[in-house]
Amino acid sequence: MNDIEYQLKFLLNSMSLSVDKTKVSDNVKMESLLFLKKYKNQKMIYGFVHPKRAAPMATPVFGVPIDDTMVHHKVLYCQIAIGTPLFTSEEYAMNCKTPRGYDSFIIGNSNTPIEGVIAEVKKSQTFAGYSYIVPDSSRVLVLAEVEFTYDKELEERCKNSDTCEFCNAKPAVSFCLAERASFCGDCDNLFHANQFTQRHDRYYFNEVGKKKFLHCKDHTSTVIDYYCTSCNIPICTQCRIFGTHSESPNSKHKLITYIDACDMLRNKLLNEHELEDVNANRASGALLGVDQEISLFEKNIYDVRTRLECEYKNCLAILNDLVKRRYQKINAKFFEGKHLEQMALRAVEYPLAVDTSVLVDKWKSIEEMAARISETMLPVMEEDREIVVKGNITIQLADTADSPISPSSLDTSLEDNASRKRTEMLLNVARFRS
Repeated sequence: MNDIEYQLKFLLNSMSLSVDKTKVSDNVKMESLLFLKKYKNQKMIYGFVHPKRAAPMATPVFGVPIDDTMVHHKVLYCQIAIGTPLFTSEEYAMNCKTPRGYDSFIIGNSNTPIEGVIAEVKKSQTFAGYSYIVPDSSRVLVLAEVEFTYDKELEERCKNSDTCEFCNAKPAVSFCLAERASFCGDCDNLFHANQFTQRHDRYYFNEVGKKKFLHCKDHTSTVIDYYCTSCNIPICTQCRIFGTHSESPNSKHKLITYIDACDMLRNKLLNEHELEDVNANRASGALLGVDQEISLFEKNIYDVRTRLECEYKNCLAILNDLVKRRYQKINAKFFEGKHLEQMALRAVEYPLAVDTSVLVDKWKSIEEMAARISETMLPVMEEDREIVVKGNITIQLADTADSPISPSSLDTSLEDNASRKRTEMLLNVARFRS
């Protein structure tokens, strides 16, 4: 079993955290072997889950799921097969199964549009609030139930020792748990001068996280005296004489004193950065790859949008041209009909308005005018061809027949139809609040 207390301290960046109780799950070794065998080719992490667990399971991407206002906490220490994760909205992750080719989700707690998440994290320099969601509970193996003490306020006071809260003048050097207040040296002595207040638990900032000595885990009443450079563990005199290092081959291991071990390991951290550099380079390389992928993807999006706009403008230009040509015909027909209408009305109204002498004088012309109007040809009302959209514009991934299979290229046509419709509905509802 891994050192749970160190992992908690590491994730919470704590100097004062202490594990109060650890309850290891039954048959954990056998279950762990079976779990590793089942998911051996997938990404696994060790993480902490809220004790009131329920599917889907959630664990912070980096951190521990606790209430920062509390001092005493309980979590489940788990081995989690997250496999290939997919970033999505909380609504989707909590209500849907993972798409084919994916095993878990990553979600955030902000309303940032999905395309702006990376920029937000880079700007804030933190991804607190982002969690893994594992819908399949069989991918989470509970190793132990852990109860521990962690006081976030104390941690912050230790790292950012501010002004004494009693005199508001001198720098604080200690924190009183009973009073939940910081004191300078003089006010600490003054306030805790009587027998009642002397019982208060106090933490001195320059001592938090430091131990003057260690007790042996196998012989709890004995102080550590040695450090085995082969096993990389501290041992006591009883371990050396009667215990784990009393017989071969451990008895031949090189032992150094506890003080020498403190100095050696501190110098090793300061001077040997090979492993840290390798991991940092791996992370930098991965992030550089993501940046390059984003750059190429954004160029691809720009090209597609430009093409769409070009096609749209071309289609609109053709449509406008067809509209103009059609109205050239329609307008001509309208004016032909309007001309005939006006001529017919005038042929009736004008003769009635003139003097009768004009009728006698021009009757032949009136009849000829009426005859010409009757013989005027009407515009042909033929049915013109309808304008239609031929074909359709489709956006899709390029063919990847010769490319390695990836989750994004997997065929999902065989997915359950009801599940697919439900997924589409939730996607439309969530829409990442964008």
